[in-house]
Amino acid sequence: MEDDVRKRLETIDRGAVDWNLVLNRVNSFIDIEIAAVRLPHFVEARDAYEHPLQEWRRDLAELKRAVDLHRQEGESTADYSERVARAMVTAVAPQAGGEIFNVRPMDMYEPMMRALLAAAMFKAKRGDWPDRLEQVVPEFLPAIGKDLYSEGAEAPLSYIVSTRGPRVYSVGRNGKDEFGQQVSGGKQDDPHVGAEETELH
Repeated sequence: MEDDVRKRLETIDRGAVDWNLVLNRVNSFIDIEIAAVRLPHFVEARDAYEHPLQEWRRDLAELKRAVDLHRQEGESTADYSERVARAMVTAVAPQAGGEIFNVRPMDMYEPMMRALLAAAMFKAKRGDWPDRLEQVVPEFLPAIGKDLYSEGAEAPLSYIVSTRGPRVYSVGRNGKDEFGQQVSGGKQDDPHVGAEETELH
């Protein structure tokens, strides 16, 4: 947490706050953010996307300039608690922002693992890995999971086989098919399960 945020929160008159209201507001912020990120077109249009947090976000700049969160004279408990809640959101927003973008790849790990298992079942029965995931449907898998990073979240998960085995993957946030490569701090960002190899192509 940034020092200026910490100092601002330290000025809260804690006994004058309805903490249930505050926690409900902060939880609502996180819930709405998660719901927004799960929308098919959110990644492509997140800067223009209009959702209930816009008003909160407009307030953040002003709240960050407010250094004193003491209860003001004549301020009701509800109004003061609401102001504190919005200030709390400024504290959690930076941490939540990064974590929330992990939601989408996490939602794909189960269908990726199911597809990988289906490919293994195919190999156990036929002797070779399938060339395409479509070959495991419907005998070993009812349907291939959707790549939530694809356009409209409609394309199926991707699949590739190397000398080390198969890999099931998503095109990732940048929307580019990088053969399931995910390099920390690099440009390749494909979430995947399966064979780990740097020279997949």
